[in-house]
Amino acid sequence: MKRRTFLGLGTLGPAMWVLAQLPARAAWLGGTGSTALDATVPGEPCVLDDDDADLLMAIVERMVDTGEAGAPPPREIGTLAAIEGALAPLGEALLQELRLALRLVEYWPVFLEWRFGRFRSLSPEAQARSLEGWRTSRIETRRRVFYALRNLALLGYWSQDETWPLIGYGGPWIRRPT
Repeated sequence: MKRRTFLGLGTLGPAMWVLAQLPARAAWLGGTGSTALDATVPGEPCVLDDDDADLLMAIVERMVDTGEAGAPPPREIGTLAAIEGALAPLGEALLQELRLALRLVEYWPVFLEWRFGRFRSLSPEAQARSLEGWRTSRIETRRRVFYALRNLALLGYWSQDETWPLIGYGGPWIRRPT
């Protein structure tokens, strides 16, 4: 086994822990996920404020765009609640880095792509091109930001029951406790 393969496998432990925590966290976080305030139980602090949540969902919408006509929109199926559930156990330092990463994605088109609009104001095609620039960048930090956001997007979206038919998954064999 090569060192790179071994180190790559080492990241599976934390990922599996997050996935194991997700059903329990998503269950108490609630359903709609349209804003950060809707995604939490009363009395529980929000991980993201409404502006950060809206920006994250704009990024998620571009990253999970399947092109399928019947694909459920991420804002309508609890994607944000699932992401907040995965983010909740993280420390404040990592959450601050996530907020910084979101701001970089938001303002990058204005300052370094010479576009006259922030990420959310761009057309869907321009948003996709901007994110592709993050994915293929020569700057390692930009690529890491892209993959961190992509992992959150995929985790939040594809963990929802409504998305499973798109990939041919019929659901778990053992029913969830109600």
